[in-house]
Amino acid sequence: MGPIFQPATYDPKLFLDEEGSLLTLEVQNTYETVHGEFILPGPNPDFQTGSYVFEGHTFLVRRDQTEEAALMAQLAEMHFQPRSNKLWFMEPEEAIAFLLDSYPTLVENWRVYGEKALTRYKVRMSQPIISAKVESNEKEKWFSLDIDVEYDGQHLPLERIWKAWVRGRRYVQLKDGSYTSLPESWLEKLAHKLQALGFDPTKPPKRQFKQFEAPVLDNLLDDLPNAETDSFWNSLREKVRNFTEVEPVTTPRGLNATLRNYQLQERIRLRRHPRGRNGPRQDDPDAVLHPAYDQPRPRGAQPHRGAHFGAAQLGTRVRKVRAQAQAPDHLWYAA
Repeated sequence: MGPIFQPATYDPKLFLDEEGSLLTLEVQNTYETVHGEFILPGPNPDFQTGSYVFEGHTFLVRRDQTEEAALMAQLAEMHFQPRSNKLWFMEPEEAIAFLLDSYPTLVENWRVYGEKALTRYKVRMSQPIISAKVESNEKEKWFSLDIDVEYDGQHLPLERIWKAWVRGRRYVQLKDGSYTSLPESWLEKLAHKLQALGFDPTKPPKRQFKQFEAPVLDNLLDDLPNAETDSFWNSLREKVRNFTEVEPVTTPRGLNATLRNYQLQERIRLRRHPRGRNGPRQDDPDAVLHPAYDQPRPRGAQPHRGAHFGAAQLGTRVRKVRAQAQAPDHLWYAA
């Protein structure tokens, strides 16, 4: 007659603790029987049987070798290092990543205790609230962008979050000493957009944008749907979005020269808005080629009586050519 085994279910208890800078885990290799819970040595998948004592009698159980092996494999996969099959530990960097990423999975499979008692390794599982605010300076013609990331009432500057993310970290430490996960998907999306716009993706969005950079700022705000804005920005943004194109023009016939971009832009301005001898005024909003256009004039190009970008000089040269060619100039005459 063979041995009689009592029915038993493998249900271990895992206890988290701290030892200096290390995160430790102790396994109580528990089996549930009709007589209650009993701890067997291990875990050890090499052992096939075990025994326990109840009311002076010894009972045998079949150990679940598959489940004991699965527990050890999962701890190793999560980067725990064994001192023995019962005692495991983890280094600080890996411990924070474990608590933020893998801890929920461990809780789903096994009974885990001690997480709330940890002092060095406190984590927050809440999702961040990302908000933004745009403020306009109408006089200086620039806009400030302030992005705020909040975790349970604790605010972090975007620069600190971006720095941690660029360094390859997946978490950041809050003011109260706790750790929380970075909004990686949002950061990746924003960095990709910055790179597409010609900015350095290793740096966060800058805080100030000039008026001619309004389309760039508008593009970035697409990923900040709850951004707080003012009326001046809202008005300019609508003008930018409704803008279609500037009617192209060519170099005047008879002018043996290659015009620079700013000279062609001024010729368009003069053609669309003739205002007498000096052309359109610099501060005339109706004479703006693009609603966000406010670029500085090139070095060496001096204004002439309020005209933009050497327009008077260009107009003088064109008049001389036209006079020599005896051609009509009513479409582009600069003065």
